[in-house]
Amino acid sequence: MSGMAKKKSQRKIFIVLLSLTLLFSLSILGISFSDWSDRISFVPTIKTGELKADISIVSGPATVVGNTINFTAALAGPGDTFTVVYNVKNSGFIPIKVRAVETLDADGILTTIEPVVWQTLGLTESNDYIMIVEMPAAATFKYSDTYTFAAKIEIEQWNI
Repeated sequence: MSGMAKKKSQRKIFIVLLSLTLLFSLSILGISFSDWSDRISFVPTIKTGELKADISIVSGPATVVGNTINFTAALAGPGDTFTVVYNVKNSGFIPIKVRAVETLDADGILTTIEPVVWQTLGLTESNDYIMIVEMPAAATFKYSDTYTFAAKIEIEQWNI
């Protein structure tokens, strides 16, 4: 073998050994990398605010079912006036706005219900409101042992 052929042969052996060394080194790194690596899963949970209000009667002839105030006046006479004081408390996790929107089955009974316009209640805030109920005058009065009607209170998220 001539000197040139010997150098070419040594160069080929060197390249083959270098390639095998690199391949072996990379495979060791790959194994060690995979042994030391892991994946972390992140599953977020987001809880939105809760819209909740508690309505209670402070005074007067009424009861509460949900967001409806049921008024009952027994043995009412012409022109009698009743006052119902009710409380709305924000027991949710977001500010709310409150207003009285309608009376149901009033049958000639005159009512004034607060709040007429939206009123905002912050977290844990509460406020008393007044509902004035006036029986019809004698000319239009329909005598009954009991007068019953409902007033609906509307509650919404404050920023809508």
